[in-house]
Amino acid sequence: MLVKQYEAPRLRRPFNLAARQAAGFAPEELAWLDEDGVTNPVHSTP
Repeated sequence: MLVKQYEAPRLRRPFNLAARQAAGFAPEELAWLDEDGVTNPVHSTP
């Protein structure tokens, strides 16, 4: 993958996975984006 090859920083969520898929991202690349399991990095404080 290009991000590994060029040591790019991790992308931040949210991802528009449908748009990335339409742009030609492979299923493996989409899975890699989501591999850390974080669904939403934004935390609200009461």
